[in-house]
Amino acid sequence: MFQLCSAVLTHEGLRASFRFVSRGAVAQLGERLNGIQEVDGSIPFGSTKSPLRLARVDVPVNDRTTGPDFQYSEGSESWLDPHSARIAGHPMPPPYESLGPGVKARPETAALLHRVDAVVFDIDGVLVDVEKSYPLVITETVRFVLGDLHGLIGSGQESPLKRDEVPLFKQAGGFNSDWDIARAALRFFVSRIGNRRRMPLSELRELKPSLGEFTASLRGGGLEEVRERLPLNPEQETMCDETLVQKVCEEFYGGDDWCESMFGFRPTLVKGRPGLFNDERSLIEPALLKGRIEKFGIYSTRILSEALPALRHIGLGPALGTLIPDAALITETSGYRKPDPNGLFAAGRALGAGFVVFAGDNVDDLRVVQNARRLPDPPLQSLFAGILGGALGDRAEEIFAHGEADLLATDVSSLMRVLQADRWSAGGR
Repeated sequence: MFQLCSAVLTHEGLRASFRFVSRGAVAQLGERLNGIQEVDGSIPFGSTKSPLRLARVDVPVNDRTTGPDFQYSEGSESWLDPHSARIAGHPMPPPYESLGPGVKARPETAALLHRVDAVVFDIDGVLVDVEKSYPLVITETVRFVLGDLHGLIGSGQESPLKRDEVPLFKQAGGFNSDWDIARAALRFFVSRIGNRRRMPLSELRELKPSLGEFTASLRGGGLEEVRERLPLNPEQETMCDETLVQKVCEEFYGGDDWCESMFGFRPTLVKGRPGLFNDERSLIEPALLKGRIEKFGIYSTRILSEALPALRHIGLGPALGTLIPDAALITETSGYRKPDPNGLFAAGRALGAGFVVFAGDNVDDLRVVQNARRLPDPPLQSLFAGILGGALGDRAEEIFAHGEADLLATDVSSLMRVLQADRWSAGGR
């Protein structure tokens, strides 16, 4: 029924422990629940997918000190299982109302927008269209390692991981790193092949459980959970060497032209081809970064040497010094990893912001804001804007709505048109 979670907070020398009841998207709603059972019903927003269940899920988060303000430690988190049914006795999220073309908001959100003084962006799927880069990096890495390096499916075969299957990992939660998706997918297929030296691709895809069934059973724990669920023998572990997988991913992504500047080495396995990075394009209209709101930050799981070229590639490079201060460009190089809210706090602190919108396209992006709200005295207030059509594929609206995202936007430019509207300056709706 209820999930009890604990956290430890240190702020300006004050140390306190607390326990709370979490319903998943907003912990404060926990006391309104009175039981869990499946109920039937249609999904809002015209979705054609099967009904959902909001399920209690325990997700471990590594204890770590992540910033000068907070020591954030959670024993577990609650998340939504997007493949199951619903919670009875608890109403579905209220209907979203339109704020403008391509943007919807929860009814109470509009009254808060006049307080927003900064926007923090994820990069992939929000500012940058990565549809032709990272998903292909993942599928090509799985193909290359299984086939070209180990001969388990035959060299030159197509990848056993289909491009449209990549979002299944994102939907499961805990897979904000694309390299982790490649590692998890490779581990899945190696475990299916077992002790056989080679398996036809058609046979590999027909084995049960299917990849879709496996990812549907995950509980949001990311790669660590996949390692626990799919133990391998020493020979198989060597085939799934995670350092090797990362190297192959980086070579496909950076290619001959970018690999050395981004990752510090020249390709030795995937040689003689341009990086898939070159196929990324901008999703933001730069003119929309001027107006009522002019404080902007980044919270991304890219490393800094990946993030800077991406921002320059989409035309934001010359504007970085004025629009995005160095201290507000938060990447894994900064020592933060989603869903840790301290990365959001660090960006907000660098901007001098008090109320931010965090725009993301992933489950872990939403969890950043959820985790921030679970703190009794967060250093800034935040809203989450779910950008549709990115990492979560065609289930993005469905998943974000059930996660009670504050805003839903078809794209980041539509979101910024609404946030920059003059009507919020006067506290309007």
